[in-house]
Amino acid sequence: MTNNYLDYLEQTWMKSSIWSIEAWSVYGRSIRTNNDTEGYHNKLNQRAQKGNLPFYLLIQLLYKEANDVRLQEKLVKEKKLQRYQSKRTKDIQGRLMQLWEEYRQKTITTRHLLDACAAIYAPVDE
Repeated sequence: MTNNYLDYLEQTWMKSSIWSIEAWSVYGRSIRTNNDTEGYHNKLNQRAQKGNLPFYLLIQLLYKEANDVRLQEKLVKEKKLQRYQSKRTKDIQGRLMQLWEEYRQKTITTRHLLDACAAIYAPVDE
């Protein structure tokens, strides 16, 4: 990337007086994917025991799911229901949180933050 582009990113987005970083990015957020949605979809497919359910069977399945929402909400509030994260995902999340904290404390530059994030997500040679 050129310096002009990084300067543009920093001035227009990272240090914007109009938009906070949180308004347009996943900065500081632990969930950055749709993996939870995909996991829920897979769970529904398992409960259905087959794909392409007829409409009325789908409605019955979704009704059963809806009945669990209040219980799940209560368990989340009581911190008794957690989401599963693989070790690799937890490691990545920990490194990102550390970088974001260093950036908030102004101990690293925007360029260092972006370079370090890019390195975390770079393809792994196997």
